Amino acid sequence: MHSFSTALSGLRANQRHLDLIGDNIANVNTVGFWGARATFKDLYSQVIRPATGPEGALGGQNAQAIGTGVQLASIDLNTAQGSFFNTGRTFDLALRGNGFFVLNNGTQDFYTRAGAFDVDGNRNLIDSRTGLRVQSAGGGDIQLPIADTFAPQATSSVTIEGNLPAEQNGPKTEELTTKEAFQEGTAASTASAAAGPFALTDGDQFIIRINGQSRTITFSTGDFADINNATLSEVQASIESQIGTSEAEAIINTGGALEINTTVRGADQKLEIREVTGSVAATLGFTIDTEFQGTEALATETSDLNALKFNREAYVTGDTIRVQGTEADGTSVDVSFVYGVDGTTLGELRDLVSSSFDSATATLDSAGNLILTADESGDANLTLNFTDEVGNTGSSAFTENRLEVTTDGADRDQVTLVTQVFDSQGLSHDVTLTFTREDTNLWNLSADFGEDGVTVVDGAIDEIRFDDNGKLIGVTGGGQGDPNLELQFDGISALQTIALEFGSSEETDGLSQFGSNGQVRVHSQDGYAAGDLLDFAVNGAGVVQGIYSNGQIQEFDTVAVASFANAGGLIRQGDSLYSASANSGQLTLGNADLSGASVQAGALESSNVDLSGEFVKMIEAQRGYQANSRVISIANQIMQESLNLIL
Repeated sequence: MHSFSTALSGLRANQRHLDLIGDNIANVNTVGFWGARATFKDLYSQVIRPATGPEGALGGQNAQAIGTGVQLASIDLNTAQGSFFNTGRTFDLALRGNGFFVLNNGTQDFYTRAGAFDVDGNRNLIDSRTGLRVQSAGGGDIQLPIADTFAPQATSSVTIEGNLPAEQNGPKTEELTTKEAFQEGTAASTASAAAGPFALTDGDQFIIRINGQSRTITFSTGDFADINNATLSEVQASIESQIGTSEAEAIINTGGALEINTTVRGADQKLEIREVTGSVAATLGFTIDTEFQGTEALATETSDLNALKFNREAYVTGDTIRVQGTEADGTSVDVSFVYGVDGTTLGELRDLVSSSFDSATATLDSAGNLILTADESGDANLTLNFTDEVGNTGSSAFTENRLEVTTDGADRDQVTLVTQVFDSQGLSHDVTLTFTREDTNLWNLSADFGEDGVTVVDGAIDEIRFDDNGKLIGVTGGGQGDPNLELQFDGISALQTIALEFGSSEETDGLSQFGSNGQVRVHSQDGYAAGDLLDFAVNGAGVVQGIYSNGQIQEFDTVAVASFANAGGLIRQGDSLYSASANSGQLTLGNADLSGASVQAGALESSNVDLSGEFVKMIEAQRGYQANSRVISIANQIMQESLNLIL
């Protein structure tokens, strides 16, 4: 009976399958573990009757054969990538894609997907699980510096980007202008034609309309020595006391006539006399129901100050007008204009102002404006005010004609930035780069270090030009106008040249000139100070890098990544290690990029075992084992029955 040996082979095959499943499940948490699968094949079949072909009227018959069991055909590695989990450790590495890390024990290379690496006491990069040394893409061990200094580098190039304003705001000279133009003017005025005395009656009234506002004048007996024989001066005093406003006045003029005037001069001043009852206004000799109006005209340099519209009381010789202000630099100005001594006209007042300022000039334009203009462009603090000295007979409403800033002083348009550059000893120096507009599309640049120990041999870059579309043309200046700075640092014999890069011509990848706002910045500069090693990092190509305190990164070595034509042909060696075999195929050794993989630092690859799938396979293997056991049991019963026939 072959059933015993056939079933026995089934027991053996399913036992191997269970062994393999158990190994997969046991390593479900093993870093970098590749699971395996079992495949089976049947054994030699015993032919009971061979096949026969058709003959005559008889058809052919198939052969009759019985198999003799099953055996393990292959154990294949599952080369699918496992999932990654983060560890945060610099030298925990995971491979995304094909390939293996290479380890060496001094005589033989091993290959692994488990990248749990560390640095040993001899600064070698090792596998922390086995102590094997990690191999470099160039061959040999990877040895890392623990204490290292990165040498400084002098700045040789600075790349600048940003925008210079297209809108031109400077240079401008500061200018002050009177709030209103100076004008000559006369008051609205009406004069009495009679000299008196006047026969008045107690309670007589008339109205004075001043710029549309009525004032009622009433004569009372108590205001006169004899109201029936009122004198001109008594009438003037009575009217003056009742006007009750600063807008008009009653005076006895030089011709001996009673005169009522507006106190303010100009064409907007109006005055009218109206009767109330009777004819007292006519008795006084005033023109009735007629509107009198002031006059005005633009002032000139020959206009007397007393003829100006803003004059309230006529100046007399010796009256003083204070001229006070500040120079462009803020220095105080305080001088006096004495009427009748220094002059009487607006032009003479202008001349005194002009001679009193060292940084500005006073002019009177054709529109009657007094203008104070700074002699030089730039930010200025010019001010100018006129005031009447206390005790003057005359006065003017200077506040109505005060000078105001009509043009703010401004320097040429400038945009600045401050950046660091480094000398050959790694010392940093702050430099201020100032762009100054010279023309609509033309700028110059100057460099200022503002510190001792730095001699600027060439700190100017001339003729940085832009086209009408705001795109950079380039630097067209020659000589010291080339786009280089030349510096001499104390203690360093060689000149240091720093090239300033402003971007590509006809492009906007560097400097541009658009809009009204300017802002420039340094995109990069290639200098740096000396640095100490702070940490390590590993990039996607497997390059081990040193990170330094000066911001620089240095590449030390590259972790080797090996790939095989047939990764499934590798031989397990334990410890998640593999070794090459006759069937693993051609070895390719290099960095991760060469094998089409990438390295992820701070992570490890989990086992690729599918636990749920393994449980299903375990049930299948168990059932197979049980079934083959049942075959042996039935065959044994049949054999027992045969023995019983003999007995």
